[in-house]
Amino acid sequence: MKRYLLLLLLLGILFGVLYGQPNPDRVYLSLFDAHEYTMNMSMSTEANRLYANVEFSVDSALLQEAENYCFFLSKKILLERVKINGKSVPFSYTTGLDARHFMPPLEDEMLLSPEAPVFCISIDKKHLQKEKGEIMVYLEYRSFLPDWNQDEQGRKYLLWNTADFIYPRNIRKDTVLNLNFTCTPYYVLVNAESPTYRGGIRTYKREFREEAGSGNNIKVFKS
Repeated sequence: MKRYLLLLLLLGILFGVLYGQPNPDRVYLSLFDAHEYTMNMSMSTEANRLYANVEFSVDSALLQEAENYCFFLSKKILLERVKINGKSVPFSYTTGLDARHFMPPLEDEMLLSPEAPVFCISIDKKHLQKEKGEIMVYLEYRSFLPDWNQDEQGRKYLLWNTADFIYPRNIRKDTVLNLNFTCTPYYVLVNAESPTYRGGIRTYKREFREEAGSGNNIKVFKS
């Protein structure tokens, strides 16, 4: 009788382990596969804040079959709003993932580590499955400004690198990032076009060619 009870206990533990684990053969997530991004950035040195929004499009006909669609974003960022074709939709911070939960399987498994500097943020498929043609995805977020640096000439500057997921970059393909940076006349965006002015505010434009395996620096000097 004792052996029978022990066997039942062991079987119960075994079933609990098996069914308590996520099924790696089930496709939970598919990354948004965009080719071009537009990012608008502005900052407040008084509030020590960066404010940004990003817009990109995906072709509904090319979306992989999945329960959720997702992107990675730096843990230093507070995501405030996601819109699909102009309509606000809920989003989730998804954890406990396996590379095989993605379609196609995620190559960089370090992004799924609890110690990774990024969040995996997902949107339920029901918010996209009825959309046709090009789907516009819009994100709005903010973060603290990075620490000020100083070059050899004593000039102070702020520095971001796009590889740090300051926007939901494509990790599988090379893309284009169109940056619009709005600031007061006391700041200058490096290697940008001549700014436009409106009410004492200047806006710089710069295009970046983003390679999947590396990033670009966004450098702003205090003039």
